[in-house]
Amino acid sequence: MRDLAAGEVEILTATADGAVAVEGTVEHEPALFLRVAEGQLLFLQGHYLKDVMGGATPPFPSSAFNVIRLPHSAVTLRVEATGEAFAFSRMRRPLDAGLEYQPDDAEVIAASLDTLEADLARLK
Repeated sequence: MRDLAAGEVEILTATADGAVAVEGTVEHEPALFLRVAEGQLLFLQGHYLKDVMGGATPPFPSSAFNVIRLPHSAVTLRVEATGEAFAFSRMRRPLDAGLEYQPDDAEVIAASLDTLEADLARLK
């Protein structure tokens, strides 16, 4: 309600140079880990990714993008690709809540795409 009353959105501008897609399941919405800096991954997960992956112009993941979300609840509304499209390097299995850290949507974690599984286990 606070977001609705404020009538504002927050726009986070980011760049990325690599991505790993997370295999979807019935329970899980589309998800990606994006390398936004050395040793820093941005996790995005939500229905809004369906709008920018696989048919949007420009497609996503993208070298530059905006994450539009509600400032108080931190709910992501959409992602806008503003840079050059690139393919994700691989698809990984769905996150395992029993063995791996479960990042929140739009959370930046200290991890690498190359060691993602080990990093998620370490952060658990």
